[in-house]
Amino acid sequence: MLRFVLLLITSCAAALAPPTVLLVSGSDSGGGAGLQAEIKTCEALGVFSTNAVTAITAQNTVGVHGVHGLPPAFVVEQMDAVFDDFAVDAVKTGLLASVDVVEAVARRLRAADVGGVVVDPVVCAASGDVFVDDATIEAIKAELLPLATVITPNAAEAQLLGGEAVEGTLSVDRARALAARLLEHGPRAVVVKGARLGEDEAPSMAWIGPPRAPGD
Repeated sequence: MLRFVLLLITSCAAALAPPTVLLVSGSDSGGGAGLQAEIKTCEALGVFSTNAVTAITAQNTVGVHGVHGLPPAFVVEQMDAVFDDFAVDAVKTGLLASVDVVEAVARRLRAADVGGVVVDPVVCAASGDVFVDDATIEAIKAELLPLATVITPNAAEAQLLGGEAVEGTLSVDRARALAARLLEHGPRAVVVKGARLGEDEAPSMAWIGPPRAPGD
């Protein structure tokens, strides 16, 4: 009887456990983005977050002063440690600062069994500072976007990934066009953050994705 009760308690606890997400992202010394912001968001939404640090940045509200990428093998080692011990429901990627890291993370995600992959293609900060080189941007498009359930570029990142020059303001119509272009790389949906209806309008979002079946 005691064993039955303990099994029942364990089953109920598992059912009530919060979802677990693996954050594969960089550290922001200013605390306004990267892992620091993502962990705060997870906590606010009742999600348990694990993480694999990909890079350490020296940045603040003014700009990015330095980026130090961690070795790809160690990034994957962190991911392995999480996958080996936790039932990961979803993965969110952030700053992947080199081609080698992008390829290593993509290989590990292909081998994983997770419910969803959110790709935040962090290639450009809101301040306008570009984190990665052109080869890394191409690797993100080729290796990571096809694995994504949804990608969430900001306006500048959508332009860079779409092969366009970065302009100060991105209209919602242009954001939708860029989202459609990015959808061709394989993600199920694209959300472009920071598009504007006009010069004086507050930032909005442009979403585009394939039709969804009922219950999706």
